Amino acid sequence: MKSRITQQEKKEIISRYFEASQEYVQAGEILLHQNKVNEKLYYVHSGRFQGFLPDEGIEDPVFEASAGNFIGVYSFFSSDRKSYTELRAKEDAFISPFQEGREEHYLSDPLLQKFLLNLVVSELKNRQHFAGRMARDRQRSLKKLIKVEKMAILGQMSTGLAHELNNAIGSLNSNVQRISQQFTQVFLPEKVHAIFNKAKSEGQRLSTAEARENRKNFERIKGLNKNQVKTLAGSTLTPSIIQQIAKNQKDIPIAMAALEMGSLLHDMKIAGDHATHVVQSVKTLGVANQNWSKEVDLNKTIKEALAILAGPLKNIETKLSLTERLPPMQGSPGELMQVWINLVKNAAESLHINQVENPTISINTDTVYDVLLVSISDNGVGIPVEIQKKIFSPNFTTKVGGLSFGLGLGLPIVERIVAEHEGTLHLDSQPGKTTFSLSFPIVTNFPAHYG
Repeated sequence: MKSRITQQEKKEIISRYFEASQEYVQAGEILLHQNKVNEKLYYVHSGRFQGFLPDEGIEDPVFEASAGNFIGVYSFFSSDRKSYTELRAKEDAFISPFQEGREEHYLSDPLLQKFLLNLVVSELKNRQHFAGRMARDRQRSLKKLIKVEKMAILGQMSTGLAHELNNAIGSLNSNVQRISQQFTQVFLPEKVHAIFNKAKSEGQRLSTAEARENRKNFERIKGLNKNQVKTLAGSTLTPSIIQQIAKNQKDIPIAMAALEMGSLLHDMKIAGDHATHVVQSVKTLGVANQNWSKEVDLNKTIKEALAILAGPLKNIETKLSLTERLPPMQGSPGELMQVWINLVKNAAESLHINQVENPTISINTDTVYDVLLVSISDNGVGIPVEIQKKIFSPNFTTKVGGLSFGLGLGLPIVERIVAEHEGTLHLDSQPGKTTFSLSFPIVTNFPAHYG
């Protein structure tokens, strides 16, 4: 005889051994009291019941039974017949009790024996499943609570931090503007104003490949030494502008000084703007930034981020493969710069700390259909598998194998910014290569809360 009971057999048992008349139980009514004797086994026709442990002060249910289930199983079959939970009707219900005085049929009815065995096993299975579901729900709730608490701590920390840094940043931006005005009016002859203004506006923006190609044009100009050619090749100046200046050899050093000073002021201005965005992001971690644009040049944000990282990238080869004429995207240029700065800075620190031979960071951009792709790779020691998921958690900080993630603020901010831009972020890391792959939609619905 098969041990599993069929639906037809179940119906037969209910018809034969449970009262035909149904009892009504109102929502909120207590059917079984904890630690009280229960002499009945019930079949639930409709409605839902939940069991609680009031003596433990636990408000969450420990089990649940709905239509088609049986309740009172534990107490009905236990030696003392006492219910270990308080059983409440979650909603209006109809139930039928097991007919009293039919215990003599236990031994004489094989189908009843089979049914009762299946009932006990099924009860254990259902309670295990319910306990597992409740445990998962509690775990998710706990994670959310921890995240909220961490966000609250960050908010408190950032209030004072933002006030102090904003004062310093405001002074920096004001002084940059003042120095720019004084430098052109007092120190620079008018003939190099165009060079200074262009450098101040655009800085050193050319990639290594572009600079290498551009260098050939400046090598043809007489009067320039190797260092001057190298500097000019990395700028956005046209050879024709320098050709005019080079007609008088004495003006070349002045032009180079104008180029250098303009580029420095450009980088200072970008650094100040970036610092403002950083303060705002820490202050509003988890809150959307409002400075969005519908025409963001992704390659430009990467180049400007690298200009700020000149120090950390010293002695590291930076390979840029930026697809020209990328379609514009909607987003916040300043926040995107934070993404590149955090990811590249983390890679640079890992390469320096671990003294990797021939340290290299590669940055690539491309498009596939209606998606912008960005990848940032390094040839470092990699991120251990056991902490790869943790590095995006707020306040997570560690040093494993030389890896350092500071205060644990950078990568959570990266994850938030990417999510706000409706993008995706994927990490692939093993010894010798770590890659952060990002994708952003070219055409997105402009978020309403950004005005």
